[in-house]
Amino acid sequence: MRLAYLAPIRLPSEKAHTIQIVKTCEALGRQGIPLTLYASRLQAPLEEVWRFYGVRDPFPVIHIPAPPTVGWGRVGYALHALAFALRAIRKEEDNADTLFYTRDWWAALMLRRRGLPYVFEAHGPQLHWVARQALEGAQGVVAITQSLQRFLQENGIRVPSLVVHDAVDGEKFQLTHTPPTAPPFLVRYVGSVDRYEWKGIHYLIAAAALLDPKQFRVQIIGAGESWKERFAPTLPPSLEALPKVTHTQVPRILSDAHALVIPNDPTHPHGARFTSPLKLFEYMAAGRPIVASDVPAIREVLPEDAAFYVDVRDARAFARAIEEACTSPHAHARAERAREIALRYTWDTRAKTIASFLRDITKA
Repeated sequence: MRLAYLAPIRLPSEKAHTIQIVKTCEALGRQGIPLTLYASRLQAPLEEVWRFYGVRDPFPVIHIPAPPTVGWGRVGYALHALAFALRAIRKEEDNADTLFYTRDWWAALMLRRRGLPYVFEAHGPQLHWVARQALEGAQGVVAITQSLQRFLQENGIRVPSLVVHDAVDGEKFQLTHTPPTAPPFLVRYVGSVDRYEWKGIHYLIAAAALLDPKQFRVQIIGAGESWKERFAPTLPPSLEALPKVTHTQVPRILSDAHALVIPNDPTHPHGARFTSPLKLFEYMAAGRPIVASDVPAIREVLPEDAAFYVDVRDARAFARAIEEACTSPHAHARAERAREIALRYTWDTRAKTIASFLRDITKA
């Protein structure tokens, strides 16, 4: 068996899904699976790509140009992904031992139409026609949460499936820097916020408005210009929105904070049940107290004694949880518990589980 990972993505990119794809490919290669990543937009030499993502064990990447229609909306993206997938498939379809892998619906649809074997990695509960075609035609489905696996099974997706959460390069976050113990306390959210209502940033804004700006500095790191234009006039004095940073900067940014927040919207199905955010695992590995929305998707990974859980819809309770995470004598123990759990969620552990699943599929 050899693996062809089809990903109509831009490399390098600060987008979390590209980090997840590159790290998964690198780790699968370490499991002894011959692998090639096909990408539609390669915008730098591979040496720069490897540096950008911190890749230690490079693997083959083939650039498959596709029409530059991504910016045209959903139809434009579909054209781009379908053209990319067809061209990538032509490179591999004569190889009888190739198993394809993708997390893109349109690539999976093309694979199904060509009658080629593939595994689909599901990251959300979408069941529109294209998604259902992608899922039902797969030899196997990798779901990133237990809730997502159950949802797919309950909605008629009967192919073999596996739950594998996302992961982290834990050693990159093992920094010894400790922030000052005196206020102002630095509270950070690190990640993209544009176009993602399910991430619950509006709840963080409401909680920050109740915090004393002399005692607490809340930072949203990852705000694009459009988001800042929309929300800047309403931001409280204790909160500031800062631009995106490179992935290599994230470990130090996390270690400088007194507390880290992940305020997933409990009323949104994706935020509550179906996401496995990279930031959660990075927060855990950083060893800083975590204030987390009390939702099933996070509780699948992080137990009660490893975080400060709160109903983020209650702004006063959210603000109190932030204060407690910064000042409680129990905060350090919870942070260390989270760091200990993060050691279970490495890219190599994830890849080992997926590799076993892939080998079982090809033997069936």
